[in-house]
Amino acid sequence: MNDLHLPRASDKVSGPKEQHTATPWHVSGNAIYATISPLHPKAEKSGIKLAEMSDRGTLMAESQKNNAAFIVRACNSHYDLLAALERSHGALQSMWQILHAHGIAGNFQKSLDKLMEENIAAIAKAEGGTT
Repeated sequence: MNDLHLPRASDKVSGPKEQHTATPWHVSGNAIYATISPLHPKAEKSGIKLAEMSDRGTLMAESQKNNAAFIVRACNSHYDLLAALERSHGALQSMWQILHAHGIAGNFQKSLDKLMEENIAAIAKAEGGTT
């Protein structure tokens, strides 16, 4: 391989890994619950309440429910999306290397470099690092 720098997902330093309540989470009304064993001492019928969307007079009830649903979808899909992005970044790296090895990277270099940098930034952001 030539001496050009191949962007890697590991080029960005990740932030600390926070511990959180295990997913999947779910929505009941405008509250977010963790699905846990019904034998847990703090469990309500819906599980353990993690958060409740409170409008303080600024959001409509429908917006509260939509916000809770959006948070739950994002949290429940976070690790799968991050893993898929990391795998596709690896595939882009391989493509980058093949194109350079065959001397045809010039046609695609800027596009691939931009896409790989965007992947690195998105991975870092998802891991709590800086972009």
